[in-house]
Amino acid sequence: MRKLVATCILVAAALVFTACGNDNAVSTVGAETAAAHDLAHDTPPELVDRVNEDVVEDLQIISAVTVDTASFSQAMTGEALADMNKSAADDLAAGKYRKRDYRDVSVLINGYVSPVVEVRVDFEDHGYYVDASTGEALEAPSGERRTFAMALVEEEGQWKIKGIYSPTGTETASPPVQ
Repeated sequence: MRKLVATCILVAAALVFTACGNDNAVSTVGAETAAAHDLAHDTPPELVDRVNEDVVEDLQIISAVTVDTASFSQAMTGEALADMNKSAADDLAAGKYRKRDYRDVSVLINGYVSPVVEVRVDFEDHGYYVDASTGEALEAPSGERRTFAMALVEEEGQWKIKGIYSPTGTETASPPVQ
């Protein structure tokens, strides 16, 4: 019941996703690691590899987006998609866009209560803002290590990101402080 409540909280919360990504430098924690099995003990074993692969693919899709945000819907749904589209539109209105660059990505499954999988995603953020009219970088990448909890749901055969949260523990998460 506790996991169900935590999952419901994850699905209900919203966030503007500000992290960055690069499909050339993405890796996952293997499904066969002890840590993944410990955290994913309620997840059917056949889903562990698929969820890990789909999260990496989702991040690759997101990292390829700059000005045209239509591809976000291939990797995201629900509140996460709405928040990401709003953030991108706000950035473009301010004359900039986010170049995402995710590196050294690891994915750990925290729990599974059908139809939602909860994961923790850890990565190096090498993203930066770009001037929309000139294409010039507006800042240098920080390379900061970031961790997010994510709620995933399966749509069209793909586990998509439905919610993105700042983690507060191994099994629960809350919306990040802006």
